[in-house]
Amino acid sequence: MSEPIVPIWRELLAEFDGAADPQPFLDRLIQEAFRRPGEFELHLMLAERMFARGRDARGLAINGYVLACGDPHFRFRAHLQRADHFRRHGAFREAEADIEAARAIDPGSHWPVLAMAENLAQEGRVGERGDYIRAEYDPCSRS
Repeated sequence: MSEPIVPIWRELLAEFDGAADPQPFLDRLIQEAFRRPGEFELHLMLAERMFARGRDARGLAINGYVLACGDPHFRFRAHLQRADHFRRHGAFREAEADIEAARAIDPGSHWPVLAMAENLAQEGRVGERGDYIRAEYDPCSRS
């Protein structure tokens, strides 16, 4: 039986995550991202790592690239990723806009509901959180 083929960028991500000095791996990952413009999974993972390391401008640029793609699955994920970034930085209205954009892409998904509940709680609107969740999941509350 043959081994599954792992894209080089996945190996680079693993090395990047474990490196004491991740810069050489980051440079190679960015090169891979430019060589593979349609590998939106790579772009999302790279943006996530940029956000985690406080390289917000770079993370937002990479995330924005995915938001501009035509694939609704990856745009959905990019909106939620950016919403999480905004929420963690106290930009609750911006997070809410991205959550609503994700929800418009996939109205039946529970991920935007959970993200909005977290956003409301962190913003200090805890009372609205329960009402929001009930409204989303209670079939009698829908028109």
